[in-house]
Amino acid sequence: MQEQVTIQIDGLRVQAKRGRTILDVARTYGIYIPTLCYYPELTMFGACRVCLVEVEGFRRPMAACTTQVTPDMVIRTDTPEIKNLRKTIVELMLLHHPLDCLTCDRGGNCELQKLAFNLGVTENRFGHQTEESIPADNTNLLIQRDFAKCMMCGRCVRVCDEVRNVGALGFFHRGLDLEIGYPHHNLANCEFCGQCLSVCPTGALISKLSAFEARPWQLEEEKTICPYCGCGCTFRLAYKGDKVVKVTTQDDEGTNRGLLCVKGRFGYDFINSPERLTSPLIKENGSFREVSWDTAVEHIAQKLKDIKKNKGAQAIGGIASGHCTNEENYLFEKLFRAVLGTNNIDTYARMEHAPSLSALTRSLGIPAATNSLEEIREADTLLVIGSNPTTSHILAGLYIKQAVRNLGSKLILIDPCSTKLASFANCWLRPQPGTDLALLCGLAHIILAEGWEDRNFISDYTEGLEKLRSSLEEYTPQRVAQITGVSPELLRQAAESFASAPTGCIIFGAGVTRGLSGTDNVQALLNLLLLTGKLGRKNCGIIPLCTSCNLQGACDMGALPDFLPGYQPTTDEAARAKFNRRWGVTLPDAPGLSVPQMVEAAAQGKLAALYIMGENLVLSYPDYSQVKEALQKLDFLVVQDLFLTETAKLADVVLPAASFAEKDGTFTNLERRVQRLRQVIEPQGGAMADWRILCDLATALGYEMDYSHPEEVMEEIRSLAPIYRGISYYRLAEEDLCWPCLDEAHMGKKFFTDGGFADRQRPVVSGKISTTGR
Repeated sequence: MQEQVTIQIDGLRVQAKRGRTILDVARTYGIYIPTLCYYPELTMFGACRVCLVEVEGFRRPMAACTTQVTPDMVIRTDTPEIKNLRKTIVELMLLHHPLDCLTCDRGGNCELQKLAFNLGVTENRFGHQTEESIPADNTNLLIQRDFAKCMMCGRCVRVCDEVRNVGALGFFHRGLDLEIGYPHHNLANCEFCGQCLSVCPTGALISKLSAFEARPWQLEEEKTICPYCGCGCTFRLAYKGDKVVKVTTQDDEGTNRGLLCVKGRFGYDFINSPERLTSPLIKENGSFREVSWDTAVEHIAQKLKDIKKNKGAQAIGGIASGHCTNEENYLFEKLFRAVLGTNNIDTYARMEHAPSLSALTRSLGIPAATNSLEEIREADTLLVIGSNPTTSHILAGLYIKQAVRNLGSKLILIDPCSTKLASFANCWLRPQPGTDLALLCGLAHIILAEGWEDRNFISDYTEGLEKLRSSLEEYTPQRVAQITGVSPELLRQAAESFASAPTGCIIFGAGVTRGLSGTDNVQALLNLLLLTGKLGRKNCGIIPLCTSCNLQGACDMGALPDFLPGYQPTTDEAARAKFNRRWGVTLPDAPGLSVPQMVEAAAQGKLAALYIMGENLVLSYPDYSQVKEALQKLDFLVVQDLFLTETAKLADVVLPAASFAEKDGTFTNLERRVQRLRQVIEPQGGAMADWRILCDLATALGYEMDYSHPEEVMEEIRSLAPIYRGISYYRLAEEDLCWPCLDEAHMGKKFFTDGGFADRQRPVVSGKISTTGR
């Protein structure tokens, strides 16, 4: 514990930890000291000097952002001399700074402008020297750099290097020629994340997408969730009227804490795209015509009724979406089960996340990540396989790089390709494609052969060790080297590094799960954790990287052929009885068809109708020609989406859906974090939120769904799914919650330590060490 020291600031005696800066202590006690180059998440820089303060015993003013407190220090922050000194510094900054505040894009939101106002700089005693105009740097396609407005505070350089671990920007030249830019105007290292833009205090950096769209006071902001990958980053949409103008972040919000990738910060143009669908479409004689919502809904309802009557409920199928909210996926599966009477419902999770669900449930009883993303930054060893998170899941990739650089964590990377993450790896294994299972079995073989397993953990919490040991006998380092192309020495290094680390996390992506051995691959990863005792503790566990923003939530909501909401099996009589009572129906018990089975059934003429919500199956399905041919054989195809996608073009009816910015609801990210999605603007044209469409269709089919808001849907979800029982919109207004959240007093679990899923008393880490297929 750091020593506490007593200091005096502006006559106030306070306690502070030794080593803290004057600025930190002053802000803790609400004492204002102006800054410009300082930024909380970055190292001390002390370049701008506007934070100068008087300290007794020092002959000259000291920079508050770099000077550490010492016992009995006496500090004065607001003397006339200090005020005049700060004013002089700002006047010198403005000497060559363009005075175009009336037209500058940052006008009204410029830190230099605010600083000049607070210090009373009404005129510059040094005048204003207009130099030859310096052309703006437009090298970056998304960000413009105006050298004339750059204060050389270094925030952009430091955030790129220290936080993003990229180093695309730097200082060049010296003295009056000093400037910031890209080396040789080369953007090879730039990730276009826009983090530099978010920390710039002036108009030196502006977004080309939102420049001069509106003044800060003309914009309204609403906190919501990014609609791209499964990390579930929090951001704010700034809008004017019904147009989203830009994306901003707050450093204290969400799991991302102000960090975003290029998609999250700049990928919002689709919201107001002129190519959005704005009216329902019905295909007649090979061409679409616009119709009213009433006409479209009645047409769909009549077609589904006819098919169910003539061919049975099993001739109808539905594909839900990881891009839609929890409430919408819940209503979708309810529509198919309670109204149409079929379990033929699935999501595209089938193609990548289903193997994870199967292996995780079988071994641990947890069909999701065991830990939070934040724990990646604190783990001693990280094993990454089947993903390039520096491009697919930027936040996870960023946390991995921070762990290696800041904590000194060891990174074991299993990837045949050379990625940006490879330069951070302590141990880089490059197996031949398709040999991951043999490699993982080889690592487990070495751990057991060398006696590196955690015997106490295995004895207390696992079963099946000897069966596993027997199955791994043939996976000697030499044999695995022949199969994978990875040397025995490198295999041993990786196994020892992971087994010997006090804590460790495994992060894997779709590269592990897509393929015939997907479930076995995940089981082999779980075996490594169970053998080394890296489960049931903070910074120890496994994290699947879901590709869609709500892929985890779609599975939670029962958009699966064999599970009801909350992962309650359709074959569980007690679970069905609970839903039967609430929904007033008799649910089918037999599991339905998965996505591949529905495609096959459609090709064989056994599936007559398919309803696709929010997925472009033609592009996402592994076999383009197979799925296209199967969809064309359907009697009836409905597609609900934002755009006329390749799949929508094959549909008989197309329904225009609202985007994430145009509806309320919740998303559940890959770490089981449930977050509020908030409506920012009204739906474009005649588009409608997916949940409203589903309610109207259910009503047209004779089953009343009269929800007035998604909050009412969530209340129903929490009454039926135990893992969501303690989650409500009221609680989510204050904080995000990770399931399982068992009641209103429960705070949820960011990482699993004990029961709370299937059996509250059974340790979750009671894993089954299973043999894997070969």
